[in-house]
Amino acid sequence: MERGYVLIHVMYRHIFAGEFATAHEVAEQITSYGHRYRDPDLIALGLSSQGRLLLYAGRVPDGLALLDESMVGVAAGEISTIFAGNIYCSMIETCQEIADFDRAARWTTALTTWCAGQPGLVPFTGQCAVHRGQIMRSQGAFDEALTEFDLSVQRYPRRPDARSSWCRDGRAW
Repeated sequence: MERGYVLIHVMYRHIFAGEFATAHEVAEQITSYGHRYRDPDLIALGLSSQGRLLLYAGRVPDGLALLDESMVGVAAGEISTIFAGNIYCSMIETCQEIADFDRAARWTTALTTWCAGQPGLVPFTGQCAVHRGQIMRSQGAFDEALTEFDLSVQRYPRRPDARSSWCRDGRAW
């Protein structure tokens, strides 16, 4: 099972190098390890990563199907906090990338609710405010969006890892 977790870093190395086909193969291996060892975190992250990489390969419906499948475990509360937060954010960013703002708004609402149920959780509250602000901006609620962006600025400095390992140049993958 540990090999599956090591592969996560290998996959991100390929993503950051722009080697998306190889990253997709590694994501499939991560999912395989998750199924083999019944590890919901590996399964969800592997599926989410495969979905996003398929999206970049132009296979949007196939990618969204895998992203939706990854969210099943998240929505059911089977995924650990850090993995769930990353998968929520990946889903929302994907929806924004393909301009599916209704879907992004629904997942942002779900993420906000999830964050509210995680006392003391800081890593995703700033990111949550950014997503909410982006959705509000796209819907014309500019004043509310600015308030959300201000909240995100207040929350990020409290994070001990403000530029975490899943970011590159300050952008979430």
